[in-house]
Amino acid sequence: MRILTPAARAAVFLAGTAFSAFAQAPETPASFDCRKAVTARERATCATEDARRTDSEMAAAYAPLLSRLSPPQAAALKESQRQFNAYADRLCAVDRARKPDALGEVSQCLAELMTQRAGHLAGLSVVTVDGIRIEPRLRTEFRIHPADDPSDRRMGWITEDVMPVMSGAPEPAMKAFEAALRRMIAPEKPLIAGRITLNGAVTRTYAVSYLGQRLLSLQFNEHVDAGTAVPDRDVGLNIDMMTGAPVSLSAVFERNANWRKVMHEALRRDINRPDELDERLEEILSGGKGVIWAFGADKVTVSWTTLSPPAESAEIPLAEIARFIRPDSPWRPATR
Repeated sequence: MRILTPAARAAVFLAGTAFSAFAQAPETPASFDCRKAVTARERATCATEDARRTDSEMAAAYAPLLSRLSPPQAAALKESQRQFNAYADRLCAVDRARKPDALGEVSQCLAELMTQRAGHLAGLSVVTVDGIRIEPRLRTEFRIHPADDPSDRRMGWITEDVMPVMSGAPEPAMKAFEAALRRMIAPEKPLIAGRITLNGAVTRTYAVSYLGQRLLSLQFNEHVDAGTAVPDRDVGLNIDMMTGAPVSLSAVFERNANWRKVMHEALRRDINRPDELDERLEEILSGGKGVIWAFGADKVTVSWTTLSPPAESAEIPLAEIARFIRPDSPWRPATR
């Protein structure tokens, strides 16, 4: 999620245009009936097509996610949404929407925030395979910095923190998963810590690239948007779901000379710095520091940090490496 820039909130619409949304049902509906809009937030949402559309998109992402979550995580999502709404109301100063000359500006401010929130929610899902379930737990926090002049735009900081919650797995895997999270991610530490005087946003979320009876492959991303160049932080996690142990590449592949050759050629295909790959090949092929191996249903994605951002990433189709997969490998892709 990105923080609003002054330019993005500078649009001012004619009062007559802004108020026309309330006279009749608009062509682009909000998630509620704009003819019944009463509160300042409702009026600002209904005032422009962008705000009505993004309000509907946010609701369309929120409702199905809520229905799939367990009661504890559903409660966390509801609280996260309450925090987001409070942040949007305060950052956009929705009380100003009662003034015709400010209604359009407030509406555009809300539209940008709701667009970002809708995209964030739409990217979350519940993954279930053979009784093993991983679902997101959301935590949203914000700080608003008071403006010297109450009529000025407020600035602030918001964090969107999404952590995976596992259930239905063997006890060793559950404990190892929680230990790995504490070691690599420190989920108990609020993302907003140390950032309360800044202006921007940070989002930490995850993606499950593979989940089976023997392997969980999961990747985290932390993205900071504060108007300055802050590199993303990416972390990968591969766990044996039976034992709870980290999965090594030697447990997945027959890492012989032919495997190295095939991997080297595949990694060089679509990257920007092949010379740097050649220098770090052994480190990358052994899953060293700053290297992530993300296993999928029909491919492996290998990414690694570089001397200068952005990081490199390459996808290797299953067809190219299937012959190197060990018979007892925890990675069991659909077609081998």
